[in-house]
This record gives sequence, structure tokens and C-alpha cells, in this order.
Amino acid sequence: MMRIIDRVVGALRPSALVTALGRGWDQLVRWAPEVLFALFLVSLAPLFYLLAGVVARLASSLSAGPGEFWEAVRADPWPAVSTVVCLLGTGAIAVVVLRSWTHIWAVARKMIVEALHRKVVVVLLLFFVVLMPSLPFILKTEGNFKSQVQIVISYSLTLAGVLLAVLAVFVCTASICSEIERKHVQITDTKPLARWQFVLGKLMGVVIMCSALLFLMAGAVYGLVRYMVRERDFSHLPQWEERKREDMLKEVREEVLVARRSFRPPLPDVKKLVDKEVQKFNEQGGTWRPSLRGGRREALTRRFQKHLFTVRSMGSLGWAVRGLRAGSEEPVYLRFEPLRTNLGMDKRARGVWWFYRVAEQSDKAESSGGEPQPRPVYRRPGTWVTEGFQEIAVPGWVVEPTGTLLLAYQNLEPNTDIQFDPEGGIEVLQGTEGFFPNYYRSQLIILCHITLLAALALMAGSALSFPVASFLVATILIVGLIGPWVSGIHMSTIVEGTDEALHVGFSHQVRVFVGQFLHFFSRGIILVFPQLKRYSPLGELVNGRIVSWGFVAEAAALMCFVKGTAAMLLGIYFYGRRELARVIA
Repeated sequence: MMRIIDRVVGALRPSALVTALGRGWDQLVRWAPEVLFALFLVSLAPLFYLLAGVVARLASSLSAGPGEFWEAVRADPWPAVSTVVCLLGTGAIAVVVLRSWTHIWAVARKMIVEALHRKVVVVLLLFFVVLMPSLPFILKTEGNFKSQVQIVISYSLTLAGVLLAVLAVFVCTASICSEIERKHVQITDTKPLARWQFVLGKLMGVVIMCSALLFLMAGAVYGLVRYMVRERDFSHLPQWEERKREDMLKEVREEVLVARRSFRPPLPDVKKLVDKEVQKFNEQGGTWRPSLRGGRREALTRRFQKHLFTVRSMGSLGWAVRGLRAGSEEPVYLRFEPLRTNLGMDKRARGVWWFYRVAEQSDKAESSGGEPQPRPVYRRPGTWVTEGFQEIAVPGWVVEPTGTLLLAYQNLEPNTDIQFDPEGGIEVLQGTEGFFPNYYRSQLIILCHITLLAALALMAGSALSFPVASFLVATILIVGLIGPWVSGIHMSTIVEGTDEALHVGFSHQVRVFVGQFLHFFSRGIILVFPQLKRYSPLGELVNGRIVSWGFVAEAAALMCFVKGTAAMLLGIYFYGRRELARVIA
């Protein structure tokens, strides 16, 4: 009995506990690559299931008539082109990996074990595990339950993406640089292992590890959100409070935890107005430099479109939104942002949204050959917040049988005009599927970001030392993030909205030239550097808008199969040309 007690007491000593924990961690790390690979395969199961549904719907559409499909492809060919690139790229990678599976998996497995032995990995994971459940309590919201759920989703997934991106960049650069600097790679280089297999194996190991961790983190966020919107019993509360809580839960389920397709009013054709303005300018003796003509026309086009989306004081303006699904009992949602044309006034505006349906033809109209006229069937008055988006629910029966929604805004402000951005100030949202497919597609795009950064880190580590490689990848990341912001500096922000801008002086030409230079320079940055902000799914996800398969295909084709492949080829070239040892005779 005493021997048993002595063994228990000895096992409880701090040094013994540390030793036992160390042995347990070593055993965990030993089997971690296989476990993470299994989790990686499990995380791909929803992908195959969802893609099977997409293929089935596409086959049904083509069997019914391919005309609509080809018309959609001609209208926007990039999703189809991106899908072909993804299919060809996936097939090529599968062939390369399977033909060299033994060598590539050996390097990938060593990469995962090496990464888990680094303390930074454990620190980052513990940081996420501790911080993520506390987000609903520490984040400031607008005071309603919908904004709380939105900010939890946005910040949690941003945190997961940033931590895994940092992990991928650090592990890739540190691994390949340390092996070269410590001469460990000389042992590997003597084995029957091609250098491209070595670099590709490291990328594969990082992608498997980060994919498994990403979907574990995303699963935790998904469980937290579902717990926040769970069904609860509010019968113990006053009736008005019970109804308020139920309405808030319903609002979250219908406006956040859903995938809604976006429809916008068509942009007005202002080509004739622009041509007339250009002709008037030329008749007045003005001249443009050839390099600035396109930007000037674009600025004029933008100005006239804004003018046609402006509702005059005490007036009204209507639009027709096409392409919706008719006959649905579920409501559609109008998302809009009114803007005052005169600054410095109240941040609210009174107005009424009117919704119309085409009236049935009367006997008199039929006899006279008249066309049916739309009549108002639904209205939503209110005092709307300017310079901020808001949503209102509209009954589904308002949509015409042709899939058209007729709407108009009546401005009740006596002293100001109300303007809507032509490219996003008004949109109609209609639900198409549930939250989980949308959420899963968002994770695929985040994984594309991480894969591209890992490829860039391997490229930099193959050619440079660890500090310089890390700094280079960080610079590329920052430039890629600010690229879309710089692209917003356009000639229209300099010359639009002033009549004096039509009379070109020297100082005006300098400003226009600088704006045009920044615009084209930022376009070049966007083409070369990672477009992480442009292909971010969080804005659509938290607002309940669909993250389409076409968007996923474009992100994967550009970031993984085009830029990621280019970065890997450069990394393989740099590593192949690098002198790993010096022979002294």
C-alpha cells in the first residue's frame, strides 16, 4: 500500500508532471500529421457534396435548354473561365502529387512535425481558443442582437484567418531558411529527392495543417453562432419584451444566417449625355491630352449616373429590378443607403418607399389598345439614416410574375435632395439557400488566402534569409491590402462635380495626371500582388448575401492556380539555383 502511495506522490511532483506532459505532447506530435491529414480529408467532404448538387442543377438546366446557360456565360464569362482553370489546375496537381506521393508526403509530414514543435504554433492556437469565446462579451455593437452576431462572425473569422496566415508565413520562411542556414538541407539534398519535390512537400504540409486548423476554428465559430441564436423560452418575460426578443432572433435568421442573392437596378445609359458634354467642351476650345481622355469620359459617366439616381426635394424616382424569383411566399429585402446632397445637415431623411404591380387591363384599356399601368400595392414610410445601410422587408407577392420588382422612392425632405450610389446604393436581396453552404464557401476563400501567402513565403525563403524573407512577404501583404484603396484615387475624385474642371489649366492638368498615374499604378499593383481585400467573403457573409461558387472559383483560380503557381515556380527556381554548400579543393 505504501509503495502505491509513494508512486502516486512521485507522479504528482511538478517535475514528473512536466515530464509526463512532455511525453504526451511528443506522442501527440508523432501522430499529428496523420490526424491532421484525416481532418483535412473530412473537411473536404462538404465540398464534394455541395459540388454534386451544383452539377446536378447545372445538368438539369442544360437538359431543359442550354440557351439560358450560354447567355449567362456570354454576359459574364469569368466564372466559367475560372472554373475551367480550377478543374485543370486541380487535375494537374493531383497527378503530380500522386506520382511522387512517397517523397512529397515524407517532406510534408516532417514539415507538420517541425511546425508543431515550434512554440509559436501553440501560442497562436491558445490565443484563438481563449479569445474566440469571449468575443460576444468584449466587442462593442450597435445595441441590437443582429449586429452582435454579425460582429462575432466577422471578428472571429478575421482572427482565425490572420492567425493562420501568420502561422503559414512564419513556418514556411523559418523552416526553409533554418534548414539552409544550419546545413540540415545538405543531408536531404543527398537523398533521391528532387528539389521541386522538397519545396512542394513543404507547401503541402502547411496547407494540410492550416486547412485542418481553419475548419476546426470555423466549426467552433459556427457552433458559437448557433448557440447564440438557439431557440429560447421567453415566456417568463413581459409580453412586449418576449415579442421583441423573438423578433430579434427572427431578424438574425432571415437577414444574417441565410444566403441571399443580390439584384440591383440597371445603370442608366448616359453615353449620349457624355458625348454631348464632350462636344460642348470641344466647341469651347478645350483640349485634352490623349492619355487623359478615357479617364475624363469615365468621370463624366459617373457624374451623370449619380445625377440620374438623385431624388429631388419633394419628388420621387422609380426603378425596375429584374431577375428575381417570382411566386415565393418568403419576403425579399431592400437594402439601401440614402445620401444627402447638402452636407452639414441632419443625418436623417424622411421618405416613403413605394412598390408597384402592373394592374390588370380594364375593358376600356383593351378596347383602346392601351398598356397596363403599374399601381402602388405596398408602401414603407420612415425616417431613414443617411450615410448608412439599412434593410426593410417587402412581401414576396410584390414581385411580378416576370421576376421584376417595381419600386420608387418619394423624398419628403423640403430642402435637400437624396442621392443613391448607382453601383450599390440600392439592392434587392432574395434568399436562395441556407447559411452553412455560404459559410463553407467563405472558408474556402480564406484557405485560398492562406495558400497564396504560404507559396509567397516559400518563394521568399528559397532566395533570401529569414528576416528579409519575412519582411518581403509582409510588404507584399500590406501592398496587396492597400491596393484597392489606392485604386479609389481616380480622376473623378479630382475633377468631378465642378464646372471649372472643364476648362483645363496647367495646375488642373497636373492634378489630373497625378490622379491618372495613381489609378493605373494601383491597377498594376492589383494585378500583380494578392487581392486579399477584393476577394474577402466576410462582407457578403455577415450581411446574408450569397458567396457564389463563381466568386469562389475566381478567387481560387487567381490566388492559388495563377499567382500561387507562379510563386511556387519562382521558389523552385530560386531553390534549385541556390548554392547549398561550397566545395573547397
